[in-house]
Amino acid sequence: ARVTWLRWRFHDFQPVESFSDDRVTLGSSLDEFIASSQSYQAWVVQFATEAYRRHKYSMIKGIFHFMLTDPWPAITWAVVDYARQPKPGYDALRRAMQPVLPTAEVIREYKPGPIRFDFYVVNDLLTPFPNLTYTWQLTRPDGERIASGQGTVNAPPDGVTRPVGITTPRVGSGNYCLSFQLSTPEGQIAENFYDLIIA
Repeated sequence: ARVTWLRWRFHDFQPVESFSDDRVTLGSSLDEFIASSQSYQAWVVQFATEAYRRHKYSMIKGIFHFMLTDPWPAITWAVVDYARQPKPGYDALRRAMQPVLPTAEVIREYKPGPIRFDFYVVNDLLTPFPNLTYTWQLTRPDGERIASGQGTVNAPPDGVTRPVGITTPRVGSGNYCLSFQLSTPEGQIAENFYDLIIA
């Protein structure tokens, strides 16, 4: 095991940072460790990128992602590996950087009960979207819908909407997906989702 850790460290792996809390687990196999670490990376990429974008022009003047690709066979924060295979973080970054972004101020883990969060639309286009329809739903991994709702917002050009407070009914323990869609009369223009853990 010591030889493996030394080799991984040579390839940029950071065990202290990776295992500093319970969010990344070693698991019982290499595949389980990869799934755990890449899932957490995707969450952090999405969480941080969307938080920065919601503060556009107030506290944040610009954003770029570090880092996109691995330049050698390394174990890093890149969202595309050395073989140019995208990791889950790549899709998280793609969604978080949509020019018209439905975004919710959520955390990854909640206690059982109602979930309250603020919803925003970030519009990087110079086109306004008055009466933009948003729909949301909370589902289980098998697709069973637990709660849903919809409303309208006015998305200003090159701006961010005011927060819309949303509260779900009581939710029990388990894994869930919170998803959003944005639509105009011509059809859907954006979507986004978050994997939530209720424990």
